[in-house]
Amino acid sequence: MDERASAAKAWTGALADGVGRVLSSGELALQVRLVAAELASAVALEGLDPAGAALGLLADNGLPWALVDLAALELGLTLVPLPSFFTDGQLRHAAASAALCGVVTDDPARVRAMGLAGPAGRSGPRDAVLSCGLACLPRTPGGGPTARPEPIASTKITFTSGTTGEPKGVRLSARTLLDVARSLAAVTGIGPDDVHVSLLPLSVLLENVGGLYRGLLAGARVVLPPLSRVGLAGSSSQCGETLAECLDSTGATTAILVPQTLALLVEQLERGRTLPRLRLLGVGGAPLAAPLLARCARLGLPVFEGYGLSEAGSVVALNVPGACRPGTVGRPLPHVEVRLAEDGEVLVRGAALLGYVGGMRPALTADGWLETGDLGTLDSDGFLRLIGRKHAVLRTAYGRKLSPEWVERELLANGSIAAAAVFGDGLPQPWAVLVPAAAAGDPHPALAAAVTAANARLPDFARIGRWVVAREPFSAVNGQLNPAGRLRRGAIEAAYAPRPDVSVPSVHPPRSAKPACP
Repeated sequence: MDERASAAKAWTGALADGVGRVLSSGELALQVRLVAAELASAVALEGLDPAGAALGLLADNGLPWALVDLAALELGLTLVPLPSFFTDGQLRHAAASAALCGVVTDDPARVRAMGLAGPAGRSGPRDAVLSCGLACLPRTPGGGPTARPEPIASTKITFTSGTTGEPKGVRLSARTLLDVARSLAAVTGIGPDDVHVSLLPLSVLLENVGGLYRGLLAGARVVLPPLSRVGLAGSSSQCGETLAECLDSTGATTAILVPQTLALLVEQLERGRTLPRLRLLGVGGAPLAAPLLARCARLGLPVFEGYGLSEAGSVVALNVPGACRPGTVGRPLPHVEVRLAEDGEVLVRGAALLGYVGGMRPALTADGWLETGDLGTLDSDGFLRLIGRKHAVLRTAYGRKLSPEWVERELLANGSIAAAAVFGDGLPQPWAVLVPAAAAGDPHPALAAAVTAANARLPDFARIGRWVVAREPFSAVNGQLNPAGRLRRGAIEAAYAPRPDVSVPSVHPPRSAKPACP
């Protein structure tokens, strides 16, 4: 509780919605206390103590989302952000596994349609509208249990879809979240003169901690426009022009992006738009392709790649001004230690989850290091370079092992390919699903040339033998990216089965070529 109380007093920044409403730090404190009292009353009507209850939050980015989040933190109520891009089935799974006592939302119809509250037109007497404008709907008897199935000491449960299966609930403490935010504030040098604009959904932990908390702790102005105003249309596509206009009109100095969003912004700047105030763009979720980094460098765009995972409270390492090494994800943040296991797995200590919803044990070594599942290297200056996922390893029909991320990086080195996913476990050669960078014209010639160039740099067992053009970009909406922007390989492979029949002509003979069998 002390950690939560200190956080409530530490929000020295201001909040804005980007369309005219601004809350100074003093006004923010008053609004947070008011919403906290309203949440406490709503939870008490369910017969629960706030310290033992979990409340869902399903809403668009904006001041109301932030007020509920900060109020829950001050109150000691466990908040469960529910991503609007989750399917209804995923949301029902999250609500049931976290045993929500209610849902705060700007979309009561969707919540009721999922069976998480009473049906439309039959609102219960405990339904309420908070002063911030969001509806607070209690769970119905048929909507699942409201008593905690296990003791909980977390401040937040963040659900991540991971790479396969149902969303997984990660339990995190206030201390871990605030340690990450303070470290980020320190290394990025954010302060009262900065304007951070949220471009990612606040339900994504990276934006919640690295954007909202970091900015408010440092006294900056945090702008929370509706997602439609940053160019997201139905959460399935994004307009680069709208994105750039939002950054320009708000006077943004910092923002957090995923690689696909960065590519849209780069296209706008290459067409002549300028964003003179931008000084730091943090990028995470997936590796940055070398050609995209080169385009950013030519534009003088202040892009800094980082790395993290929900189990460590989001960001673990980050390149920053004065300590940036392209091709790496930066040095570890001040509050964490990073080392490598014997097999190259990245281990983290100093920030770790409390556990998973449902009681699944976190992957920890005997001496308390978090096993990330990522493979990497550390150079002599402490910069971390990622190689791939420990378990995302393909074994070819000839018994050779390879990391698909390695082959994907080679494919992305050509600007003709915007995204790639490589498969082929048990096959003689790997195959790929390719998202072309150009939206118009026949993509096949450019993609064929890019694959041939990548194959020339790869050993024979890792060369792409077949490929297919993606029907649409990978996204969280079509289930092919997780909330952090990483590939959901199982979903992509299933979408493009049976395996493609576009063969790649062999330009280079296998390095270990032998005479053909008689």
